[in-house]
Amino acid sequence: MTSSVVDVHTHSVPHSIVDRFLSGEVVCPGVQLQLDGDAVLVEVAHRDGPSEGMRRFHLARSHYDLAARLPEIDRMGVDVQILSPLPYLYGHWLDPETGDSWCRLFNNAMADAIGLYPSRFRYLAGLPMQDARLAALEMDRTLTTSRAVGVAVATHVGAAYLDDLRFTPFWETADALGAWVLLHPAVEVAGPPAMRPYYLTNLVGHPVETALAAARLILSGVLIKYPRVRLCLAHGGGVLPLLVGRLAHGSRVRNELRALLGSVRDLYRRFYFDSVTHDPDALAYLVRTVGARHVCLGSDFPADMADLDPLETIRRAPGLTDEERAQILSAHVLAHGAARLPRPPLGGVEGIR
Repeated sequence: MTSSVVDVHTHSVPHSIVDRFLSGEVVCPGVQLQLDGDAVLVEVAHRDGPSEGMRRFHLARSHYDLAARLPEIDRMGVDVQILSPLPYLYGHWLDPETGDSWCRLFNNAMADAIGLYPSRFRYLAGLPMQDARLAALEMDRTLTTSRAVGVAVATHVGAAYLDDLRFTPFWETADALGAWVLLHPAVEVAGPPAMRPYYLTNLVGHPVETALAAARLILSGVLIKYPRVRLCLAHGGGVLPLLVGRLAHGSRVRNELRALLGSVRDLYRRFYFDSVTHDPDALAYLVRTVGARHVCLGSDFPADMADLDPLETIRRAPGLTDEERAQILSAHVLAHGAARLPRPPLGGVEGIR
């Protein structure tokens, strides 16, 4: 994968999982799939935040048919896609044991699916984050025996953000493994009812949600405590790049932040970012603030909010050198990351099941 163009942020549902849903099997409680003309309609009865409700959306064929996906990513100029679960299907509303079973089923199906095209796809595992100990075990399993190159997690689980102490087993294992972690906005984002119209929950809510979750990880000291975790923020980090100065100033003048042991700006530069900014100027600003080695090509394919020409976005970003563009396209930090890090023992994670 050294010279390949790698897309670190895409979504997929394994074909075998879709087929089982369509056969009428209760594969994941609260989720139903049915044919709607030529499309697949997904209905998710979610309880992943302060509200409950039914989410309905259609799967594009490229979500689950990797053979159909190949011509599209060839047109995009992408050699390798990193597949991750749809946030709607993380299953965080399930009880821990059911959530664990669902994630294992999904991850195994994802490993089988990419096995048909080993030169074109990798995957990020989904985790039962409602129980951080089970999540730690599934992360260890998938990263060591099930072909996963990292994991994908939501910005919050229920009302708890990832700086909550309940997630300590997850962070300890991620740190021991040097894991690549894609931090993706949760389905239910923080925000007032005024954010409901005009698709603002996505257009504004997702960038704010990512910044909120990342700021909590900076200011809580999580990034200091677990330095080997490679955290990639979806959608170019949302609005975080524009807030770093404000966070840094607050850390100097507010008593609530006096205990922070590290520099906000240095901790911000610990993150990795995908390139899904939808704006070459915004991408150029991101690269200036964190360096090209911490930015990776991403597309969010095949969502309607995807950047379907991510190489052009990178090409048009002003001021980038050819070397910087090559670093962004190759995702070297993912391709040559965890597998080459020395792996210390997992300590207290072993034997917790």
